[in-house]
Amino acid sequence: MFTRTGTAANATRAKSAGQSSGRFFSARSVWWAFAAFFVVLALTGGGSRGDIRSLIILRPLAALFAGYALAAVPFARLREFRSLFILAMIGIAVVGWQLIPLPPEMWQSLPARAPVARLDELLGFGDIWRPASLSPAATWNALFAIIVPVAALLLFSALDPSDRGIVLPAVAIFACVSALWSFGQLLGDPRGMLYLYAVTNTGMPVGLFANRNHNAVFMAAAIPVLAIWGVSRRDGGTRPLIIAAAGCGFLMFSALLSGSRAGALLTVPAVVIGAAVLWQGWQAKAVKTSAPAHRQGRQSGKSGWAIPANARLRIGAAALMAVVITGALFALRGRGLGVDGLLSASNEQEMRVASLPTVLDLLGEVWTTGVGGGSFAVIFQQFEPTHLLSPYYLNQAHNDWLQVAIEYGVAGIALLGLLMLVAARAGIALLRDDRLSLAIRIAALMPLAILAAASLVDYPLRVPSIAAIAIIWLAAIHDPALFAAKTRSRSGHSRFTTGK
Repeated sequence: MFTRTGTAANATRAKSAGQSSGRFFSARSVWWAFAAFFVVLALTGGGSRGDIRSLIILRPLAALFAGYALAAVPFARLREFRSLFILAMIGIAVVGWQLIPLPPEMWQSLPARAPVARLDELLGFGDIWRPASLSPAATWNALFAIIVPVAALLLFSALDPSDRGIVLPAVAIFACVSALWSFGQLLGDPRGMLYLYAVTNTGMPVGLFANRNHNAVFMAAAIPVLAIWGVSRRDGGTRPLIIAAAGCGFLMFSALLSGSRAGALLTVPAVVIGAAVLWQGWQAKAVKTSAPAHRQGRQSGKSGWAIPANARLRIGAAALMAVVITGALFALRGRGLGVDGLLSASNEQEMRVASLPTVLDLLGEVWTTGVGGGSFAVIFQQFEPTHLLSPYYLNQAHNDWLQVAIEYGVAGIALLGLLMLVAARAGIALLRDDRLSLAIRIAALMPLAILAAASLVDYPLRVPSIAAIAIIWLAAIHDPALFAAKTRSRSGHSRFTTGK
């Protein structure tokens, strides 16, 4: 009798534990985990340097989120994004091999290692085994940095397909909060608490980032995301469209205000495609809501060309916004912001242009094996000509396409090629999916195109938060249903319907 009672109690406890475990890994729990990860990214992942203190928080938490996602994700969803996971594993291998100690004869034969070998000889170190990287500490940092985008990809994979639409408001809210944060920085103390990172553009609108260029580029990339969100909401009437239009205008204003040339230039196509998406959505909803009114107007003999009062109000508001934006851009001249920042070249920008020939020479020297992840600053000092010496130093090449080849050699070039192939394949499949309008299909590809273009003159994808969002978005374009119109069901899940 005692044994049976104990067995029943054990079975009850096991059943209760199973139910608790099921709730912990339920679709709702994964949704909240994804949202929490985004908050952590926003507050701690805005700097590209390897010595920022917030990485002590971000990377361990990213590892925990990755472990949770691995336990929660069904294997079928991992297979859905297997090409991206394969790319991540190849990336780990490309970085990791540079940390393996090599025999003296081997690493000394690598390009640009002769000065190190000469120093070893002068200091009497003899023949010692060294890794291929010229800065092993920086390469270890590059290896650990991979955990953040991998955690983001795992969490997105673990989401229920009906919940993947969270990425639209998550990216939009992140960008709008960063824009609001930027205005707080302009109005507050240039060295106040609103600047989250010690090494930053002091007195500039950097938002939740350490660099104003990264802030501006991210806001430009978020404009088409916000437009897609506004069109994709079937419920709420025209309210989501109005919110999205206002948000896009606010992001455009913030990007132009930052004085970042790359951000301003990339904002132009983002605004154009965002406006096309919103206009299309507005037309679709206007047709549905105004059809009875048109019929009544025809019956009464009134002209159909009259502009409704609410439309005149919106046109007036848009014109007023344009005047305010133009005035603000000119009013902030003299602070390196607005028009002044867009038209004048800073010392940093001049150094980027002047150093490009040296960067190309460096690439021609080390393109075969690379110098090691994160080692650009070390090797550039060996090649830097005397006329470039100044109080400003070049910690990155400001062209990530070239820097990947410099740091990782042929392996890095091959990895970039595979990444472009995967992105192109997913992009072509999305463009051929005629269940979505052409404007939405182009808008869905815009964030990745903006980040790729910005990487020609900067290094936005070295910022953990932007890198994580980029890999999430690359996974998202594999699922066209994410960009389709959706309504909220009673159970709280999104119901998707594709359509133009």
